[in-house]
Amino acid sequence: MKRKTKTVTYMAGSPPGSTRAPNKKITVRVPVEIDLNENHHKALRLLTTSMKFGDVAAECGFTTVQLGDLYLGRPARDPIVALFQSELRKNDEMLRQKIKRLIADTKIMVLEDLNSLVQKERANGSTDERVLVPILNALAKASGGIEVTQNIQNNVFNSMTSEEIVHEFRRLTAITVSSKAN
Repeated sequence: MKRKTKTVTYMAGSPPGSTRAPNKKITVRVPVEIDLNENHHKALRLLTTSMKFGDVAAECGFTTVQLGDLYLGRPARDPIVALFQSELRKNDEMLRQKIKRLIADTKIMVLEDLNSLVQKERANGSTDERVLVPILNALAKASGGIEVTQNIQNNVFNSMTSEEIVHEFRRLTAITVSSKAN
């Protein structure tokens, strides 16, 4: 009788959250009866906090080398490592989505505050440049015209001409240079 297995796939070669692209896709067939123990789940939870890596390892009963190997996906074909990597990537994606949602919510709140400030200025009969120019500059810095996405077909580039793209990159470069100068 064949043992039941599940297929676990993850990208190996770079730690979760890294800007480096993973260098290879690993697929491991894991027996169904193999699962992560409580220490692994605890480590996964603690890795999403601000706790230091060595402290997470000590808290969960791992050495820093053992936790480092789990975190980096070594050895690649080990079933426990594959399961840990799979869960780590899920946690990383959930965290990334949460941060993206929080940033969007914060931008909305700031834009509403700026909008009410401009409306108050307009109601007072003054549209003072000393008030409006910093607001416009803050908006320009907070929201670039190009959003970098992995799905190139659904991003802003498709609706922009090549001249507009070049102009937008120059604008973003100028903003970056001026913010570094401050």
